[in-house]
Amino acid sequence: MANQQGEGPSNMNRIRWLVPVLGLSALALAAVGYRYAPAVYFHVLTIVMLHPYRVPFIDAQQIPAVIDCWKHGVDVFVSAPCDPLHRVLAYSPLFLRATFLPKTWSNWMGLALDAAFFMSLALLPPPRRPIGLIIVILATFSSMPVFALERANMDVVMFLLIVCAGWCCVRSFPVRLVGYSLITLAGLLKFYPLVLFILFLRERMAHFIALCVVAFVLLTAFVWYFQGELREMVKNLPLIPIFSVGFGYRELPFGLGRALQWLLKDVGVQNAFVLQSVRDAAFIVGVLCLLVLAAVSVALKLSWNTNFRSAFASLTPPESGFLVIGSTLICACFFASENDGYRGIHFLFVLPGLLALSTAKASHGLRAVFRGTVVAVMLALWGLTILRIVAVLSGGSTDPFGGSAAIYICWIIRELTWWWIVSVLLAVLFCFIAQSTVWRTILGALRRPERIQRNSIESSIATRA
Repeated sequence: MANQQGEGPSNMNRIRWLVPVLGLSALALAAVGYRYAPAVYFHVLTIVMLHPYRVPFIDAQQIPAVIDCWKHGVDVFVSAPCDPLHRVLAYSPLFLRATFLPKTWSNWMGLALDAAFFMSLALLPPPRRPIGLIIVILATFSSMPVFALERANMDVVMFLLIVCAGWCCVRSFPVRLVGYSLITLAGLLKFYPLVLFILFLRERMAHFIALCVVAFVLLTAFVWYFQGELREMVKNLPLIPIFSVGFGYRELPFGLGRALQWLLKDVGVQNAFVLQSVRDAAFIVGVLCLLVLAAVSVALKLSWNTNFRSAFASLTPPESGFLVIGSTLICACFFASENDGYRGIHFLFVLPGLLALSTAKASHGLRAVFRGTVVAVMLALWGLTILRIVAVLSGGSTDPFGGSAAIYICWIIRELTWWWIVSVLLAVLFCFIAQSTVWRTILGALRRPERIQRNSIESSIATRA
């Protein structure tokens, strides 16, 4: 993404396999624990991710099951008796065409998928400093990635496709085409990765136009061919409740009223008007508008900062590339809808770039912004564990949510942390767009008539003189 080669992670390059090795070791330990010490296994997972399922890899079992049902004529958008949890299909109908998958999902297949995830982490740019390596290790074994791996959710498959695409997208144009193909495949399977078409902006204008045309034709054909199944699929999209393990723009505006209402009652406020006003639609809309305005304002202010742009341009291509990929995915998921916590696995794309920015040659205040954002990302990644600790210490509960002032205050802080993270990641995206080849070409074309006119005037004045 950035054309300039920043100060590389030289010495840290030699230990890029440390995190994958630690991950594979932890996976083996978890398998042994599940087999021979299940009480310990479930206790540890409960601390890390709150709600481990009684059998591992439950999410991955759905796809082969619904495919088997579909092959036998069952309308899997209405019922799915083959699935252990009878979950109807809320994924792309393209999954149903993966008839090469086995009828049942074994634990060995789940282990292979999780092992592939840990191996893929070697494709991410290594941190530049030892402290960065420690942060990446802590992030890898945090609540959100563990949640995704324990379930063997399809977002792990998306992660694998996207990390390979990211590796391709910082190389020559033919290799980048492979990366764009992987992004397209991921997008046709789970839709949200399609936002990564923003990476087309780094190409020359002719390539950009060609890629956009191909993408438009392909997506149009996909929607036309699967239109009936897509309409049925949309009906099955889950609605994740507020105060759950998920994240999204709705959480704070829609949940703040309930949190404030509980806190006000806890301190003795009994005024009915006050208690009702924090739950009104006007309050929700007002909070949402304020949050969006604040996030966009912070993002624009940061992206217009010369030091911010210089720091971003100083990143190595892999660092800036994966930072843009992670920023795009997190922001798109955050503003599109509610997301289960396991989708936070894409924070692992963001961390190498943020860690590099936190050590860049910039003002003290700007470095503080980057370091604070790294801390915020870690708080988000470990959010489930933090909520559980607060609930235990304060006498509250995470399911159902509430029961103490501390847990509501912790929740509010967590949600504000999410909005800060999104603000900084939006600034990264604005900076990427401003420095992209396509945007510079457009600006150059817009300024050309002005330059021609100015040159003509100067030439005319020179002739008269």
